[in-house]
Amino acid sequence: MGRPRSGQRLHLRRPARPCGRRPGLRRCPPVTGNLLRMFNLHAGHPGGRHARRTRAPVRSALRLRRQLQPKEQETMRSHHQLFSPRSFLWIPVALGLAAAAPPASGQSASIGADVVSRYVWRGADFGESMAVQPGLTFALGNLEVGAWGSYSISASGAGANENDLWASYTVTTDNGASFSLGFTDYYFPAPDADDGFRNADAHTLELSLGFTGPESFPVSLYAGMLVYHVDDDSSIYLEAGLPVTAVEGVDLGLVAGMTAGESGFYDTDGAALINLGISAGSEIEITDSFALPVSVSWIVNPDADRSFLVFGVSLAP
Repeated sequence: MGRPRSGQRLHLRRPARPCGRRPGLRRCPPVTGNLLRMFNLHAGHPGGRHARRTRAPVRSALRLRRQLQPKEQETMRSHHQLFSPRSFLWIPVALGLAAAAPPASGQSASIGADVVSRYVWRGADFGESMAVQPGLTFALGNLEVGAWGSYSISASGAGANENDLWASYTVTTDNGASFSLGFTDYYFPAPDADDGFRNADAHTLELSLGFTGPESFPVSLYAGMLVYHVDDDSSIYLEAGLPVTAVEGVDLGLVAGMTAGESGFYDTDGAALINLGISAGSEIEITDSFALPVSVSWIVNPDADRSFLVFGVSLAP
């Protein structure tokens, strides 16, 4: 399952569209901005060089306040009021309305979860442990809204837990190409954050544009810009993905992602490649009507000089 945010993976999920060859577990084809979290080649976070952080780039309000002078604290309080929970209320409200609306043509809901050996996003390892990643999506026509999370199974990786809300609107042309506009609220519930969801420092907001080509030209393009971050970082992330014809029952996918310039969020000194990878996905047939999608991804962050090999499995009704 997934959300339409930049992501390199062949997506057994995320932008969360119902898909599949058969009932039970299913695998989705590459989606704009989300080459499946299962393939973990998705858009990523800060890299991990010697002096770089390898966990989510989020600072708790408590630590931040200790570093600020009184005048700066007052400025930050005003900033928090601007980005208080009210700023994000429209997303859960949209989720509620979608769930409560009477059945209509083009309306659907989907749930699912991925289990991955590592949560690697845009070239960074979050939590350095296995993670469970549940997803919930409501679709009404061209509009999709949903929630997606990633939770480390290790207590030491709890600082990298993630709980996002997202929305996207997609328009499809007659030849099968699609264009999408997305918004994602990345929420990192750090264990030591004293204000929880209402702590604006734990949120990062991103606007994105995506393109997925028709079957004759199945390339996917993604561009995301941060519109709110605790460090006033407006970083831009760019990504391109290309599915490769299946080889003996194995679907392959290539992805390349980069920052457009200097970024504190992604920890780059300028434009840099932070996410290169290849993913392979297949299905383990359990019965004639039930198959288990599995994937393996090899991911490299050239800027951080790190590489990852990730295994994942996807579950969905």
